[in-house]
Amino acid sequence: MFTNFFILIVSMIYNFNITKSQIVPKVVGGGPANISYFPHSAFILIIKYTGGFVCGSSILNQKILLTAAHCIDGPYRESYVYTGHTDKTLGDKYIIAAMKPHEHYNEHTVSNDIGLILVKTPIRFSSLVQRVALVRYPPIRNRAAVAGWGLVSEEPEMGTQLLHYAELKVWTFEECRRFISSLPRGCLCAGSLDGKTYASSGDSGSALIVNDYIQIGLVSYKRPTLRNIVAFSNVSYFYSWIKHNAKRLYCKNEYN
Repeated sequence: MFTNFFILIVSMIYNFNITKSQIVPKVVGGGPANISYFPHSAFILIIKYTGGFVCGSSILNQKILLTAAHCIDGPYRESYVYTGHTDKTLGDKYIIAAMKPHEHYNEHTVSNDIGLILVKTPIRFSSLVQRVALVRYPPIRNRAAVAGWGLVSEEPEMGTQLLHYAELKVWTFEECRRFISSLPRGCLCAGSLDGKTYASSGDSGSALIVNDYIQIGLVSYKRPTLRNIVAFSNVSYFYSWIKHNAKRLYCKNEYN
């Protein structure tokens, strides 16, 4: 069991204080995406007792996906992951077996907004379904790409069935604090200078990618007053947490 997980995890590694009502779990202004360029992208549908909830995620290995904690926090009735297709519900469908939000996630400060998902059956890899790479020290880039199934327009509000992407400018934590003084540790920011392109509602948990396959962040939230800047959970900051809890989640499933 441990050997199998070790192979999976090595492959994976190689290849602000605000109220909850202020959170807009935010790709507006982007263009249609080809899933072959974002094969790590997976759509999440979570049916809670209060209604349906949608988010994005990234594939870490055949059983584990990475997303935002606020997407998977709280009780739910049923939940699914879809992979390998631009249309969010036409890909391969997997039942979610377990979810692990960060134990110190805070819905008010939106700190530690990161979590893991375990699917019941192994994800089938292909040219359209691939894992991301996580590295402790990612390459420094001032441009990155994000793809998701969230809103493509906020005024008027307009959703989409199809994957959209955008290229964004990346700000470090220190740079972003100039705009969001309450930005929690473990975050970075990305957005466009013209304010027309940014992640939006339904994109939460979607991966921020450099070099086509290295994930540096995931969509966390944006403040309505700063339309062009979105806060992302910094994956390298949570690298050890991801590695440790992905192993625990995978091994627990093996014993059950």
